[in-house]
Amino acid sequence: MQAETAILAPAAVLAGWSMIVFLWLLARRLPAFKAAGIVLGDMPPGARSGDGEAQMPAKANWISHNYTHLMEQPTVFYPVVIMLAL
Repeated sequence: MQAETAILAPAAVLAGWSMIVFLWLLARRLPAFKAAGIVLGDMPPGARSGDGEAQMPAKANWISHNYTHLMEQPTVFYPVVIMLAL
């Protein structure tokens, strides 16, 4: 790998990890919604999945929180990596 593009590897790994956590989120949250009797189609417009957290088990909530943090924190990381690669 060239030195200029080697810096992109951590960004690729983080993107891949984000996708894995998203799939994990689906695997935990969708069954939890069903078990809690929450029908996503019946939620009012603008409702967020966090609105039903009180009815969810902790295991379904913590993966949701982890995914949220994965989407918030790298907003600076990705642009910095791209600038360093240029």
